[in-house]
Amino acid sequence: MKNLKVLAGILCLILVLATFGFSAQGQKKVNFYAGAGAQLPLGDWSNVADMGFHLQAGILYPIYKMVDIQAGMGFFYNTGGEEYYDLKVSNVVVSVDGRYNLPLGKTKLFLVGGLGTYFRHAKLTAEYVVMDVVQSAVIQAADSVTANETNIGLRLGAGVALGKNFEVSAMFHIVSDANMLNLGIAYKF
Repeated sequence: MKNLKVLAGILCLILVLATFGFSAQGQKKVNFYAGAGAQLPLGDWSNVADMGFHLQAGILYPIYKMVDIQAGMGFFYNTGGEEYYDLKVSNVVVSVDGRYNLPLGKTKLFLVGGLGTYFRHAKLTAEYVVMDVVQSAVIQAADSVTANETNIGLRLGAGVALGKNFEVSAMFHIVSDANMLNLGIAYKF
């Protein structure tokens, strides 16, 4: 069932990118973007995970003078905090957002909102010491547990363009029990 959700998410992204890419040829200027930044866990998630990083790429398709559709894919990575120092969590995100470019003259501010499918993989490795009384030995052992989930999340953000090709943005992700804030920079081409 999970493989079917993953396949459906990837097929949706391919369909969105292909539709916008082919319909925009010769009509409107389609922009692609790639970026990176910091990923800050919020709420209960901040008690478990430390600050991480994110990578993103996607397409911006203009549908009206100040409105764009933004479709993309992202990768978020966190490690555990003090109590969960052997925790590693990655999220692959497929998203479609609406983007409103504010009409403020030379200042190029924008608001973003939409939905994303979050494919989360978590791995926790626990190391412990076992005392073998019969052989008078100390044995160090480790166990690891992995978990995979698929969640739908709400994405809300804002940003500002720096020059012609660079943008700085903040995006708030409301996802199940792992809310986060991304601060990043992207390059449009």
